[in-house]
This record gives sequence, C-alpha cells and structure tokens, in this order.
Amino acid sequence: MKKNERNTSVAIHSKAPKTLEGGFTLINSEEQERLYPATWQHPAASTLTAIRKGDIVKVGVEGPEFGGERFWTIVEEVSEAGFVVSVNNRLLFTSGHGLKLGDSLFVARQHIIDVWFDSRQQKVADASGNGFETEEDAAALALFSESLFSKWGFWDGDQLYEWKEQHIRPGMELNCGDLLVAAVETYLLPALQQNVEVEWLCTVHNPIRAMAVDGVKVDWEIEEDTPEWYDQLNALALEPEFVIVTSEQLVALFPDALSVERTEL
Repeated sequence: MKKNERNTSVAIHSKAPKTLEGGFTLINSEEQERLYPATWQHPAASTLTAIRKGDIVKVGVEGPEFGGERFWTIVEEVSEAGFVVSVNNRLLFTSGHGLKLGDSLFVARQHIIDVWFDSRQQKVADASGNGFETEEDAAALALFSESLFSKWGFWDGDQLYEWKEQHIRPGMELNCGDLLVAAVETYLLPALQQNVEVEWLCTVHNPIRAMAVDGVKVDWEIEEDTPEWYDQLNALALEPEFVIVTSEQLVALFPDALSVERTEL
C-alpha cells in the first residue's frame, strides 16, 4: 500500500464529519501564534502542505463553559479546503462538544496544532528485528521516551487501549493506564541510558511522567508545544528514542487478564 493511502487509525470512524455542539469551536492555532508569539508555535506552511492521509495531527476545541482540550487525530481525507480527521483519543468533555473516539471532524490548516508524520512510524517499522508485519503494528507498540515529558504522551495515555481490547480475556477487566504504566516501568525505563525518576498520576491523560533526568528536575510549569518546552526536551533528550514491546511481553505483565491470541468479545 502506498504511503499516502495508509490509515493508521485504531478508532471506528463515523461516516460523515460531525459538527461541534455546545458553542464549542476549533482552536485557531494560526491566530494563537499571532497573539502569543513567544509561547505558541503554529506548524510551518511547508509542514502543513506535506500532510497526507494517515498522518497524525493534533487539534483542539474550546467552549464557553467546559474550557478546552487538545487531542490527536488521524487524517482521513485531504483537500484544498483542509482535512477530514478522525478522533484518536478518548475525550474528557464529550458531553459538551459532542465529539468522541472515532468521530470524524473537518478541520482547516489553521486548526492544526502539531503534526506527527508517518515517517516516524516508518522509522519504527524499519528498526531491525522488530518482528511486525506492518508499520502500524510496530508503531502501536513502540514506547517513545519523549512521551515521558508530555501530558499528552503515549497517545494521551491511550496507546495500548486498542491492543488491550483485542487481547483481554473474556470476563476479565484491566485498566489501560495500569497496563501502560507497567509496560513503561518494565520495558522502557530499564532500557534508557539516563536515570529517569517518574511519577504516576491519576488522570485521563498520560499517567506516567518524568520528574527528573540524571538529577535534573523537569519543569512542568513550561507550556507544551512552545519553544521553551522544546528546549527542555532537547536538553533532557533520552536514549534510546524508543523501545518496541511485543504482545508476549505485554501479556507477561498481566497473564491472568491477557492473551497473546486476539480474543473475540
């Protein structure tokens, strides 16, 4: 399959783009950069022009009462006017804006906050001896070390959700966050060349985050996706960039609840 035909979504898509409810609107990233140039960086025109079907892009919504939230989406269609994307995170304010995991939404280029290209998944898939048949399979089980520095890391905490739903034993229950934390602590942290202190959080977002790297504190007061945040990310860069876990390794964490073979629910 050609790259621009690929679909990396793990969500179940709606047939037609939804309209935001409750007075919610899409965050205009371009306007935010104009208003707050020191703390907001809109993707470059060349980056937006390069977006293709299957790429992962971040958008956000804001409303009059519920505040706002940012989330990752999968590009389904590309046109001159913009993109049809599918929501790829479980959302906090669904009762306000009406969006949920899998819903489709039309967004223009000024609404794109961040971009995660297929090329990153290709890099994972090309890793020697990863044992996966497709780039999507490899990327879904690749734990990126930089996610430890982000509230939205590990796909906003949902990275292992789809895998867990496909491998949970009938009648068993397992929190996706517990599986993610266990995987990070067992397979990612020991592989890092740096000594990383982490903290667990009870949250609908990324539940495990770095507090210090080799004794240097992580400044969580810095707003994400700003030049200062990227400066800190570069200064505290972790190696390796990612580790790939296998289904067998995940099952080993909770063998009573999970199965290597896909289960029919």
